[in-house]
Amino acid sequence: MHRAGLGVNIAKLQVVTAALTVCVVAVAWIAASSLLDDRTPRERGMVVALAPIAERPPGHVGVVVLGTSLAHSALLSHESLSEALSEATEREVLAVNLSIPGAGIESYEKVLDDIWEARPDVLVVELDLFVFPQLFEIDRSLRTRVTRWLEGAAPRSYRSLGCSGDQTESRLAATARWIERLSVGPNEIQRMRTFLEVATSKIERVVFLTPPRPKEVTDVVMGRDLEIRAELLAAADAADIDVEPPFESEPLSLEDFCDFSHLTEGGGERYLTQWAASLRPLLVPS
Repeated sequence: MHRAGLGVNIAKLQVVTAALTVCVVAVAWIAASSLLDDRTPRERGMVVALAPIAERPPGHVGVVVLGTSLAHSALLSHESLSEALSEATEREVLAVNLSIPGAGIESYEKVLDDIWEARPDVLVVELDLFVFPQLFEIDRSLRTRVTRWLEGAAPRSYRSLGCSGDQTESRLAATARWIERLSVGPNEIQRMRTFLEVATSKIERVVFLTPPRPKEVTDVVMGRDLEIRAELLAAADAADIDVEPPFESEPLSLEDFCDFSHLTEGGGERYLTQWAASLRPLLVPS
């Protein structure tokens, strides 16, 4: 009897040891995966936002938007964007606005594979991404990754940028100086070609987006903002890259902008309604 009881205890100990081993291995694997993933919370948030696109039911249309803070304000949240496109096309559309304040096209490098795997029907790309430099250096250091893991940093979701309400003369001058420093040269054109050649091979329809600016800015820079976009469009056309041209909205008033660049929530709603209607021919089967 003593030997039988000892055998039972050994068997129980083995089960407990095995269970603890599994737990330790699982925790170690999760920790290693987190530390090896050098994506930022914002980038991991994009991956989370892409999940409904990847898992959309048959017959639903998937749309992904990449842009700067201009597109972030113009096309609003994932929910508002999806609703506007669904109403305009009378189809079920699932859309995500992955636009990032201060973005250049390089800002999406770490999530491009996730975008391709989500297989959206339409990829919308703000034209300014190819001429705007990436403004913020992304911290991918191991120290930051360890800190995020220990603190349990959650992926960031879409959030409104708010509205500064700054329409002063100094703000207008600063906006004009920013635009006047931009240029379209070989580097900008190569950035655009490199991205679009891959994008058009992965996604059936790629569409350019040019969020509106107030007339006051265009007047101050003597149309240079429009010229820059025209130069990029001409370069894409010359490269024979199959991208849908951007939609030009009806003029918006200065009251639709919270500064001289970004739309207010109301201005965004008005622009989004027009823009969504312009995409109807691309989303409704002929």
